Amino acid sequence: MNPSRGPKVGPSNPESRVKGGTKVSRRSFLKLIGLGTLLSSPGVGEYLARKKHEDTTNKLLEGATLVEKIRGIEIYVDNSLPEDSPLLQEVIESLKPIISILPNEMVRRMRFIRLKTFLNNSTLIVPFEGESHVDVGIELEIYPNRFKNVVYPNRFENGIPPEIEDRLAEVVFHEGVHSITLGPDKLSRLLRNHELRQCQYSLKECISSLTNLIDKESLEEWFRISEKNGGYVSNELIPPDQVRGEDLFGHRNFGYILDNPKIRYGRLNPAEDIACVFEKILSSLYRVIHRKENSKAVISALLSKTPGETGLHKKYLIACESLIGWYEENSDQRKILREFIKIIKDAIIIAKGTTNGQSTQTIKDTIKAKGTANGQSIQTNQGAIKRQETTDGQETPLKSLMRRLDKIRELGRKGPS
Repeated sequence: MNPSRGPKVGPSNPESRVKGGTKVSRRSFLKLIGLGTLLSSPGVGEYLARKKHEDTTNKLLEGATLVEKIRGIEIYVDNSLPEDSPLLQEVIESLKPIISILPNEMVRRMRFIRLKTFLNNSTLIVPFEGESHVDVGIELEIYPNRFKNVVYPNRFENGIPPEIEDRLAEVVFHEGVHSITLGPDKLSRLLRNHELRQCQYSLKECISSLTNLIDKESLEEWFRISEKNGGYVSNELIPPDQVRGEDLFGHRNFGYILDNPKIRYGRLNPAEDIACVFEKILSSLYRVIHRKENSKAVISALLSKTPGETGLHKKYLIACESLIGWYEENSDQRKILREFIKIIKDAIIIAKGTTNGQSTQTIKDTIKAKGTANGQSIQTNQGAIKRQETTDGQETPLKSLMRRLDKIRELGRKGPS
């Protein structure tokens, strides 16, 4: 399967760790070492699987330089951006509060972030794109000339503007969720590769059997919501490169991108849906903790973008409840997530037309009382968990989407219908 999210859909590898780096053409985590005769020689098979894992990581980081460690996540920079670049330093400084709010296990599985820069003539306001490689790390692409006013700044006077920093956070959160969706890596690399290989047959079943991000009962409810709303369009019969961009429009109760509910990229497959939804909750958590915004205003503003979509709001609820278990008992994150849960539950009750004796304060009133939450963002991510086979010459759903982005942005200005 190819749950990528961004203008370029390419593969992602379930391999990890490194010593060097330039860019490597993206390989999907599904092109894994075959079992075959290796099963008869498990020691040899494990050695070869680990060697492949190491080689893949070395390729991914070839030509890159380690410049920083944030909570153990290694930050690499390739030779596209000088180490003493003010822009690079500002991006790294912005990563620190973003990474600071993440649970320890997510940080561990993210492993490293490789920063790359591109000067692109496109006028699209999409300054960051990301790509997660399962069990390996994350690549983060920076487009300096896509920043505010499409100007390439040598340095921002007061650091990176909040709206750009928020987009950076969204990309990191999205790819971080991808890196943990298929559960923890195993002691045996051969066994892990075999588990991940099964995802080419059914990503839904693979997530169900491997993930520890969402409990089984909640995951079943998540899938029931999706099935009631048309189901996912990419599966073992319809690969992502054959999905029409139009199939991602007009469906309620799936996660969305570009801060525009018209673009339901979560409908592509379960992994993208999970990443889109969890990204929104983590971004809300980030704004409350780092920006000191009011938790009611932040989460209510998010819900107000999709009024009446109790299915999507239940997915937000599942994300909050799932994330609570990843944080320490007395952490600020747990406290805020519990506040989110209460607000979301109230919103679902209101949407169903009854209060059951609970708060009758509407989302609109909450926002008016505190002011709308910060962070309208236009963002694309490249994605995680992709097919190892290349898709050269084929128009993926996101390529089709981005090709018509001017039209999409016009729709975004008009707001959801």
